[in-house]
Amino acid sequence: MLAAWGLTTSVAQPAQRSYLNDMIPSAQRATVLSFHSLLGSAGGIGTQPALGRAADLNGYGFSLLLGGVISACALPFLALSRAQRDPADEATTLVATE
Repeated sequence: MLAAWGLTTSVAQPAQRSYLNDMIPSAQRATVLSFHSLLGSAGGIGTQPALGRAADLNGYGFSLLLGGVISACALPFLALSRAQRDPADEATTLVATE
């Protein structure tokens, strides 16, 4: 499970950064990416101890469920992002040149 989680993260993080880079104008890119990193760190600092305490009080199952609920809070923001129909949402294929 740990190896699968590590592999998934190693694929998801570059894909997420590439997606953000494609959506953000170059003049604002550094600010937005820095803010994204800040929120990720702040979320880890606040959420992980809270989930650990929830596991202490109510068990690991409850903590995993709570983590899933917290993660599901991102779905409306994902839907709003997709509603913008940004070109970064379209999959592209690479064409080999000879």
